[in-house]
Amino acid sequence: MALENLPDLMAEIGEADSFKAVCRIFEKSIEPLGVRYYGIGPLTGVPPKSMFAAAEAPEHWVDHYVNSGLSERDPLVRAARDGRSFRWDEIELHDEADIAAYNETRSSGMAEGYATTVAGPGAMKAGVTLSGDGINNWNVLQQVQAKVLGDVVLQRALILNDLTWRAAMPFLSPVEKRLLELASEGNVDKEIGLIMNISYKRVHEMWRAIRRKLGAKDRANAASIAVAIGLISPPSRAVQLVFGYGDPN
Repeated sequence: MALENLPDLMAEIGEADSFKAVCRIFEKSIEPLGVRYYGIGPLTGVPPKSMFAAAEAPEHWVDHYVNSGLSERDPLVRAARDGRSFRWDEIELHDEADIAAYNETRSSGMAEGYATTVAGPGAMKAGVTLSGDGINNWNVLQQVQAKVLGDVVLQRALILNDLTWRAAMPFLSPVEKRLLELASEGNVDKEIGLIMNISYKRVHEMWRAIRRKLGAKDRANAASIAVAIGLISPPSRAVQLVFGYGDPN
């Protein structure tokens, strides 16, 4: 893939209307880089079986990876959760368990690889991993292309909020969602307690749980994250402004 084609591919991914369409464009774009296999999915907040939103891998590898416990021992996943991009041969193997897990991946026919990670809403992280012959010999431009394409794919998938990604989204109870909706409408804690018929202390306890689940810094941040990833609807005033009606004063 020539570097001059990168903006067009980025634009095409950015205009895709579904996660499946994103994957098709991504497969086309990484083939000239010598990539044979890939995986896309959440790195945090999900059980192993939900780690791959999409994957192209050697036969039976994904099932083996998630069912054998390898996903929980994989030093590649640990490195990706640190939020950086790297070639597989650049990661630090700490002990014999790391070496065994790394060699198990290599023995499957995926000896060379590259990974990139983006931060999603709240504490969520998602990653793209690529494998193919010659990746260890990629020059700087090829690594840049792989990182940019991976980042664009992940960002578009998160924006689309495709059902494929629902497993990666933080789980909030209906009561917690109701609290966030009331807060986003401008209600203070005392008002929320009265509307929901719960104590002021209980409101505070729920806020702590919500902030922890969403990785939010404060209550306003929690509400904005919940709206951004579709856990709650936008406040009615925001809808009014978008559609151009109602007195802004």
